[in-house]
Amino acid sequence: MKLNIRQKVTTSFLISLLITATVSPAFAQSVTSTTLKNAANQQARIEKLIARGDTEVAKRLADLTAVIAKINALVKLSDSQKNTITVSLQNNIASLTAVKAKIDADTDLVTLRSDVMSILTANRTYLLILPQAHIVAASDRIQDVVDAMSVLTTKLQARITQAQAAGKDITALQANLTDMQTKLSDAQTQSQSALNLVISLVPDAGDKAVLTSNNQAIKTAHSDIKAANADIKAAFTDARSIVASLKAMK
Repeated sequence: MKLNIRQKVTTSFLISLLITATVSPAFAQSVTSTTLKNAANQQARIEKLIARGDTEVAKRLADLTAVIAKINALVKLSDSQKNTITVSLQNNIASLTAVKAKIDADTDLVTLRSDVMSILTANRTYLLILPQAHIVAASDRIQDVVDAMSVLTTKLQARITQAQAAGKDITALQANLTDMQTKLSDAQTQSQSALNLVISLVPDAGDKAVLTSNNQAIKTAHSDIKAANADIKAAFTDARSIVASLKAMK
């Protein structure tokens, strides 16, 4: 009986070895294939995420570079004010450039994801600096237009005075000119208010109170610029009306 048991055990062991010898190469090959496939999939994900990160950085760098050129071309803004804005823009460019270099060098998916997310973190600065710069540029443009149109009001006043001396009824003309001057004055006030609101803003750095304050300042400044543009449009309408009336009096 003991011999039979021993024989059965031995036979089972031999069969097990035979099965193992037969299956192991295929199993090993399957494991290797799965491992290679997983590695390939991860590499594909890494490459896709790197491309996405590079695209996001490139877009932001292009926007920031364009805004710097716009700020440097402004005529009303002081050199000190220009410097305040452009330094922030250049710092953001340097930060994004460093992030891109790190993303491009990443080989670990977890680290790469974190670095790509840091673009969004930097985006908090980006989302402040861009509207800030655009408002500054809009304010500068409006003030430049106001100056040019103020010169025009002086010329129109001289023409109206001449018409009055010639015995013409200038009541409507003078009313239009007064309205034009009022609109230009308000446009100047509104544009300066917008500039004052945003020129000294700094990124919130995660401070919710600063974020709320910045957002409110940007929102109010946008409203001021909108009001100033409406004033400019109304002033143009007054000027065209005056010119047309003067021509009709000849």
